[in-house]
Amino acid sequence: MTQNSASSSPTKIAWVVSLALLISYVDRGNLATASTLIQQELALSPEQLGVLLSAFFATYVLAMVPAGWLAERYGAHAVLTAGLCIWSVATLASGFAASFVALLLFRLLLGLGESVSFPCMSRLLAAGVPASQLAEANGITAFGYLIGPAIGTLLGGLLIEHYGWRSSFLLFGTLSLLWLLLWRRVVVVEPRVDDGSATGPSFKKILQQRGLWGTSLGLFSMNYSFYLILAWLPSYLITERGFSITAMAAVASGAYLLNAVAAWSSGWLTDRWIARGHSVNVTYKTILGVYHLLGIGCMVGLVTRP
Repeated sequence: MTQNSASSSPTKIAWVVSLALLISYVDRGNLATASTLIQQELALSPEQLGVLLSAFFATYVLAMVPAGWLAERYGAHAVLTAGLCIWSVATLASGFAASFVALLLFRLLLGLGESVSFPCMSRLLAAGVPASQLAEANGITAFGYLIGPAIGTLLGGLLIEHYGWRSSFLLFGTLSLLWLLLWRRVVVVEPRVDDGSATGPSFKKILQQRGLWGTSLGLFSMNYSFYLILAWLPSYLITERGFSITAMAAVASGAYLLNAVAAWSSGWLTDRWIARGHSVNVTYKTILGVYHLLGIGCMVGLVTRP
């Protein structure tokens, strides 16, 4: 699809959507950054902490396909707005939680709200960004959600060190809502499913594509290690390595920052390689394969280092 002249520029769309993803990853990573203090204050067992850290994904994953359907039918712009309001309120409310059950409910609500983020991002980029700039736009959005943990861990760690764990949830939940002011200025002309202007394969046909399952398997493999680190790295550095909260924040945010820069640069590099005539299929598979091998090497290093 070509970009409609009434839409905002592709770069603006990519960066504002990237900011929304940054916010979502700050909000979902708050619990991990504050996990040791929360565990102490609420007297949580390791099992309860594990439930809290994983609860987000229960609603996040289950609601993602319905969120995509809503974005197709009612527009990704509106659905992303609603989702961000839900997850911002959930983050803010977590700062007032006084029990395991309350915090669990807010984490489930957070997952429900954030389930709209990637379906809406995909639709907005497809509608507002030309195909020749799509890889770079995806790199920009990847930079946003990968730098989110870096910012959230660093600033959250400093806040927690001086003002307690609740301050991180209260501040980030409030700041998240300010994104809506910027979002009002972004226009994306989306094809609507119900007006007959959008055509495409059925959901059944999509599920029959080998490329879909190959991509999904690749994302599953990468996300397993990424979310394992995102959920447990702060606690590991503090409890197993003896880091202070400030030192943990510096080390963990540095790792997340490196990840974000690599994502942005790979998107830029992909577009350049394809523009020079390289195979789209080979280019994407090569980059995915290289990053998988690097990730495996890092995980092996983590478990073998004394």
